[in-house]
Amino acid sequence: MRKQIRVLTAAVLCANLAFAGAAPGFASEAAAPEAETESALLAGQELAGKALDAANEAWKFSGTMEFGDGLLSLMSSDGTDVSWLKSAGVDGVVAGGGDGTADANETVSLNGTALCDVQTKFDAKSGRLYFSFPDLKKAPASVDLNKIFSSMKSDFHAGVGSEIGAGIPSEDATRLQEEAAELFGSISSEEWSDFVGRYAGTVMTGIKTEQEGESQVTAGSLSDTVTRTTVSIQPDAMDKIVRDSVGTLREDPLVLKILGSDFAADLVSMAVKSGADKTLDTGADSTGSVTGSQLVGMYQSALDSVKDNLSGLPGFSLSIGNNAEGKFTSLDLKVLYSGVEIPVFTFATITDGTKNATELDLGELVASSLLGAASGEDQSNAETEADAQDTASSGKTGLLMEGTTDGGKLNETITIQAAGTPYATVTVSDWDIEGMKSGKFAGSVMAQLGGESVGLDFAQSDAEGQSVSLLVNGEMFVKVTGSIRTADPSSVQKLDTTGAVELKSSDDLEKYLADADPSGLLEKLQAAGVPQELLGTETEQATGAAA
Repeated sequence: MRKQIRVLTAAVLCANLAFAGAAPGFASEAAAPEAETESALLAGQELAGKALDAANEAWKFSGTMEFGDGLLSLMSSDGTDVSWLKSAGVDGVVAGGGDGTADANETVSLNGTALCDVQTKFDAKSGRLYFSFPDLKKAPASVDLNKIFSSMKSDFHAGVGSEIGAGIPSEDATRLQEEAAELFGSISSEEWSDFVGRYAGTVMTGIKTEQEGESQVTAGSLSDTVTRTTVSIQPDAMDKIVRDSVGTLREDPLVLKILGSDFAADLVSMAVKSGADKTLDTGADSTGSVTGSQLVGMYQSALDSVKDNLSGLPGFSLSIGNNAEGKFTSLDLKVLYSGVEIPVFTFATITDGTKNATELDLGELVASSLLGAASGEDQSNAETEADAQDTASSGKTGLLMEGTTDGGKLNETITIQAAGTPYATVTVSDWDIEGMKSGKFAGSVMAQLGGESVGLDFAQSDAEGQSVSLLVNGEMFVKVTGSIRTADPSSVQKLDTTGAVELKSSDDLEKYLADADPSGLLEKLQAAGVPQELLGTETEQATGAAA
């Protein structure tokens, strides 16, 4: 039973750490926090302190978690019967003291039965959280949030954080930052403008713009009339643009300035030395160092080797359609190659009163590639490609969103389809649009893939507050309900922290609870429906001692 008490105490303490702005969990005594950790903690404490200094209100809060059969079955996978577990919750009231502190009184419940009361006090100035469990032990205890944060960060640096920073020594990283600042600080706005202008002019010479007449577009069950503007670059024009741009890039003063800088040379040298790019022929010496002039030479040689091979490139056309009201309605992208137009995608979005529809249809070439990649491995490449093309041409592949906003409620169906067949569906039902604007969520979101479904059902009422249920195949898996409203500050009983025991580790928590009296809690756990076998023989011992 002692174990259950420790678990319950730790769980309540974790919840209050979250209330105080800390991540949950106990930590061992940590070394002195790093400078940036200290400054961040002090800044957070100062901000919290200012808020609590000004606080003269109280808030009543409640939270309940209900467990569905699916979750209980999962929790019982190790053979432990938890079918008796129906719900767990906490109710309480919290108030700022106007002196940089906040007090909270809470009651923890199980299956609707109150188990124990908890009193807490958070001191923003010291970063210390005080708490007491009057039903178990009246003496208060405290934890130092500064040390918890510092220990967590130390653990991070000892693990993942150390791996992240292992590649580049701190002095090299500092030098890179200084060189980057010097390089980009020396580039004037005129240099950037000239750079853009050199290539914008080259591209513009190959662009052709056409205005088309009216045409119909559809999205789901809706249609609209649009006037299209098409921007295109033909294949021969694309060849010329690329060749001219490559020639200009070879001697571009801004590019050569960046590549020839100490920043670029040191960045590549560090990558070579750390083994990040061992396959690249950088021309580095035996120490792994690369100079700016070597980078420039490699860059120009690479452009020279590809310039003569840049021919036969495809062009493209992009059509934008606006309806009679001038509203953007459609977008079509095609690749132009050897006199053939190859659709890449078609996009349309249409609104008609309270009805709306948006559709993305991938072209047959893109769709067949995706379907081919998803097909079986037993077929030959030729068979796979042929089957994918046949499938892609049998229907649309992409995304369809269609719904209404009647009566201030959003009802929307989002379908991912492949060759005209729905693959996955997301349905939004009776979503309260106005309520959402005021922070009240009501409605449901369900996703279905194959024969399985999962979703969230939101509900809100003045009596119960906000709730959200996780549904799996239509059955409630877990439900969380919470509410918060103003209360009378005088209703909060402030915790007397005199003689509080400081908890620095989980061992300290064990010692703190060693002389706790569990008899009252045991009776309440029994009343809540906890099986006798889980409570153990201590129930009888505690009852006998009380008698």
